[in-house]
Amino acid sequence: MDTAVVGHLFRIVEGIALLGCKAVLTGIRAEIANTMIEMGITITEKVTTKGTLQQALEDYGL
Repeated sequence: MDTAVVGHLFRIVEGIALLGCKAVLTGIRAEIANTMIEMGITITEKVTTKGTLQQALEDYGL
C-alpha cells in the first residue's frame, strides 16, 4: 500500500510541476518518507517540504 501511495504522490507532484507551479508538502508520515527513501524517489527539486501546515501558511503570511 505504501509504495502505491508514494507512486501516486510522485505523479501528482509531476503534474503540478508541469503546470508551472511548485507544491508545498506538509505532514508526511514517517512510513511514507521511509518508502520514498527506499524507492530512491527524490522530490526536493519540485517540492517545498514543511513539517506542518501551520509552518507553510506562516511562510505565505496567512
